[in-house]
Amino acid sequence: MTEELSKGLGTSYKEAPEQKSGPAIFNFLGMPGRFFLKLLLRPLQQCAFLGRLCTTALRSLDGPSNRQKLLLYVTVDESLRFFWHAFLLILITGLIVGFLWSIIWFRLLSNAGGADNLMDLLVSVQMEIVNPFFASTICIVTYMGPMTMDLAILKSTRQFETLSLMGIPPIHFLTWPKILASFLVFPVILFLIDFGTAAGVYLGAHQLISLRLLDFADALYQEIKEINRIRFFFQSVAMSLTMCFFSLFNAFEINENESARIPFLTRRAMMEAFFFCTLAGVLVTLLYA
Repeated sequence: MTEELSKGLGTSYKEAPEQKSGPAIFNFLGMPGRFFLKLLLRPLQQCAFLGRLCTTALRSLDGPSNRQKLLLYVTVDESLRFFWHAFLLILITGLIVGFLWSIIWFRLLSNAGGADNLMDLLVSVQMEIVNPFFASTICIVTYMGPMTMDLAILKSTRQFETLSLMGIPPIHFLTWPKILASFLVFPVILFLIDFGTAAGVYLGAHQLISLRLLDFADALYQEIKEINRIRFFFQSVAMSLTMCFFSLFNAFEINENESARIPFLTRRAMMEAFFFCTLAGVLVTLLYA
């Protein structure tokens, strides 16, 4: 019937080819099987991406001087952008948290001890555990998430090809400046939120018990030991590189003409960066506890 109708309309008729079924293992597992297979392959893809980053870093050492100057310029620009997006919110968060600490300590827990016990908890709990959590969250929301979206848009709209035609390796000039900026700026961000917390605690303590600035600074200095400085360094390095890596990996995972996946990849990048960054910070804290 269909063949006769096509002849009457002057069109050709061809039977649709039979669809070949996939492998038996995929037919058996279905969508859950494909999901878990992708989940198992994801660490291998991340290792491959890390290898590409290391390869481009080694090649940049032997590159021409003009490319190295361009890399330095882009790194400084990314560092300033990272700092500008986060520093004001970091300071405000630190001041609010510190002021709340002083109110809770000297009002609700007035029998728990004086300024010395307050400094002990302030350093061991707030500055080592809570502040890195706040700082990483603010950095992911203000810088890492938008960075992932921008890179995904560049790749999905084939602007990476334009950079390649201009002689600029995309994975080199779009990843390493951001990695170096994260490595340089995040310790400053951690220091700022610790400084804001200490300033907030002092303002509250000064209003409540008329604590002098020199006494407060001396008590805080006595609590910050060498192990705290070592922990601060390794924690900032581990958290900054972790959240930057997962943000970049999700951005480069998109293919051309897949703009519809950009919101999903951005959300996943932020969740993975937050989870693994927090995990790295906790591991470093436990290691130097």
